[in-house]
Amino acid sequence: MIFKLVPFIKDIVLIFAALTTMFVAVYGLNKWKAEHKGKAYFDAAKELLAAIYSVRNNFEIVRSGWLDISEFPEGYSSKHPTERSDEDNANANWYVYKNRLEPLIQAMNELDTALIEGEVIWGPEVKEQGRKVNGSYNRLVRSIKDLVQEDYRGMVDPNDEIVKRYRQDVACSRESEDELSKQINSSVEYFEKLLSPYVRAKSN
Repeated sequence: MIFKLVPFIKDIVLIFAALTTMFVAVYGLNKWKAEHKGKAYFDAAKELLAAIYSVRNNFEIVRSGWLDISEFPEGYSSKHPTERSDEDNANANWYVYKNRLEPLIQAMNELDTALIEGEVIWGPEVKEQGRKVNGSYNRLVRSIKDLVQEDYRGMVDPNDEIVKRYRQDVACSRESEDELSKQINSSVEYFEKLLSPYVRAKSN
C-alpha cells in the first residue's frame, strides 16, 4: 500500500514545487517591474529637476544687474564714456547679453528634451508648464532686445514706464517680486513639488 502511495506523493511534491517555482517567478517578475518602474521614474524626475534648476540658474546669470568689464567687447571699455556713441553702448550691451543667453539657450534645449519623457510619465500638464518656462524666456529676450533698441535711440526717457519694465525684466535677482521673477519661481516650484517625492523615495 505504501509503495502504491509513493508515485502519488511524488506527483504532489512535484506539483507543489512547480507552484512554488511559479510563485517565486511571478513575485520576482513583479518585484523587478516595480523596481524598474521606480528607477525609470527616479531617473526621469532627477533629469527633469536638474534641467529646470539649470534653467533657473542661467536665468539668474542673464538677469544679473552687474555687468563686468570683461564681458564687454574689446575696445569698448577703453573708450571714455564721453567717446561712446549711443550705437556703441547698444552694441556693447547686446554683445554682453547675447553671450549670457547662450548657456540659457542650451539649458532650455536640455529642458525641452527632458520634458518629452516627463510628459509621457506625468501627463500633458508637464508640457504646459514647459510652455510657461518658454514664455518666460521669450519675454526676457524681447525685453533685452527692446532695451537695446532704447540704447540705440539714446534712452530718451529712462523713467518711462515701459523702459522701467524692460529694465526690471532684464536686471533682477531670484528674490525679486517682479512679474518675470514670479513666473520663473512659480515654474520651478511646480516641478519641485511634482518631482521631489520621486527623487527622495529612491534616495532613502
